[in-house]
Amino acid sequence: RLQQMDGLLDSLTTLARVMSDPIQFTTFSVKELIGEAFGLASQRSGLLKTELRMHIASDVATHDRYLLLTLLKELLENAGMFGPETGSLVDVIWDTVATEWYLEVKDNGEGIPPEVQPKIFEMFYRGSENSQGNGLGLYIARKVLDRLGGRVDFVSKPGETRFMFYLPHHQMQEN
Repeated sequence: RLQQMDGLLDSLTTLARVMSDPIQFTTFSVKELIGEAFGLASQRSGLLKTELRMHIASDVATHDRYLLLTLLKELLENAGMFGPETGSLVDVIWDTVATEWYLEVKDNGEGIPPEVQPKIFEMFYRGSENSQGNGLGLYIARKVLDRLGGRVDFVSKPGETRFMFYLPHHQMQEN
């Protein structure tokens, strides 16, 4: 019970930062960012038994590092919670498409049932009995995208979920 309250407080603190901190562009290593997000997510989910595979077109990026770290951490925590007991895989792809960064997180977990897919980005929504989270992870991910002027697509079926994020390369003002 205390661990659940601690997780909720962490998520609410993260949400407050996502919504209010000024956007700060910095140049960083994408590989290091993904590794750090994986480490943070491992602390709160079943990722310790997960193989992480990175597919990085360019290791240097300029964007808001904290917001991207938050986005990745939330998606990786979900992948860890809903992954198979053995043979859990997560692929993270970083590429550029026209004037956007492309970020994809793909896992081999249980998938998101079609009937709950329209609700997954809602605050406090938990679409599965197996969820150990507080229903804020994908809500926070959506708020990160809103702040950065990005968009998301996803596809899910039993055994595979793919979240595809598109983020503008440069953004001089906050949205």
